Amino acid sequence: MGGSVAARQNQAMTDDQLQSWWGDLTPEQRGRAAAIASQPAPRGMAIDDLSASMIRAGLPTARMVWTGQPEHLVEMLDDVADFVVRASARVVTKRLGVLRSVTSAKACSTTPRR
Repeated sequence: MGGSVAARQNQAMTDDQLQSWWGDLTPEQRGRAAAIASQPAPRGMAIDDLSASMIRAGLPTARMVWTGQPEHLVEMLDDVADFVVRASARVVTKRLGVLRSVTSAKACSTTPRR
């Protein structure tokens, strides 16, 4: 058990790992993850706090070297991207539901009574 983060990269990830990683992200990081996940593969990421969080969580990644560019990029793999797209959709759906509730409550309270 245990092992290095690098050794864990080749193991299958679990839904609990993904949920835990997603739960630890800031709203700004979630927005960036969603923007990256919505792109077609390969999904290049800068080596930053978001990619570091994926590695610390033991999520699978791939290193990308782009010819002509000096930086090495991390790739968000399909399974992680699929999860992010689904998780982002749930957040948006929940926010829309709250917005609809607030909007309909305001509409009811501003409707003149006769």
